[in-house]
Amino acid sequence: MLEQKKIKINKEIYSKSVLLRTCYNFIDNYYLFLDSEEDKWVVSCKLKKDSSIKNIEELEGEFNNSLINEALRDSITENTKTIKELIVARALYGADSEITTFDQGQGDNINNEDFSFLEENDDDDYLDDPLGIAVPWEEKYGKNNENLNKEAKEIKKLIRKRKNKKVDFGRKSSI
Repeated sequence: MLEQKKIKINKEIYSKSVLLRTCYNFIDNYYLFLDSEEDKWVVSCKLKKDSSIKNIEELEGEFNNSLINEALRDSITENTKTIKELIVARALYGADSEITTFDQGQGDNINNEDFSFLEENDDDDYLDDPLGIAVPWEEKYGKNNENLNKEAKEIKKLIRKRKNKKVDFGRKSSI
């Protein structure tokens, strides 16, 4: 019979997201069932048959260590959130942009940005094609271009020659 263990976790100390991330770390070796009481999370753990772990008694200590690890990660993520946002903002707006530092909880302020390029432009410069790249094939080479027809005929001849040639790869064929 499979062993089972219940672990109770204080809701005031550990958030639901921390608990779920911790549980995820143990799903390879245990079946986990989550429940809730008034001020506690209840995790019921059942050892899997094919688990590499043989002693369920070690589970509670390992689970609590993992809870602390995930809570610390959560805290670090929360504490570095504004600096990550600043780095992303700098990357998105470029180094020349004037982005002020984050005020506590106020978010970023973008001052003196020139967004005039977003306004509709009456010039149709984007339609100009100085290199002649946007010229249709037929217009550039013509529908009945003799050079193309000659090349196509030569390619067809080469293909026919290769089909008619018997190529010996050094092995005997049963055909």
